[in-house]
Amino acid sequence: MFNTRGPHAGSPRGVLVPVVRTAKTLNTLSRTGGDSMKAYLITTGTLFGLFAAMHLVRVVEKWHLLATDPWFVLGNALIAVPSGALCLWAWRLFWRPR
Repeated sequence: MFNTRGPHAGSPRGVLVPVVRTAKTLNTLSRTGGDSMKAYLITTGTLFGLFAAMHLVRVVEKWHLLATDPWFVLGNALIAVPSGALCLWAWRLFWRPR
C-alpha cells in the first residue's frame, strides 16, 4: 500500500521519510510558534493572576476565621502563593527579550 496524498505521495506506508526544512519554513515555524507562545503566556499569566488575587482577597475577607479555623486561611494562602508565582513567571517570560 502506498501513500496517495500529502508530501510523501508514492512512498510506502510505514516508511519514515526525512523532512527537509528550509530557512523559509523554519522562519515561518518560529514566527507562528512565537505568536502562539505569547498568546499562551498572556492567557496563563492572566488566569493565574486572577486566581491568586481571588484567593488573596478571600484571605483578607475571612481573616477573622484565623482564630477559629487557621487551616482555612493557611490553605487559601498556600493556593495563592504558587499561583501568584506562576503568574509572575509567565509575565516575566512574556516580557523577556528574544
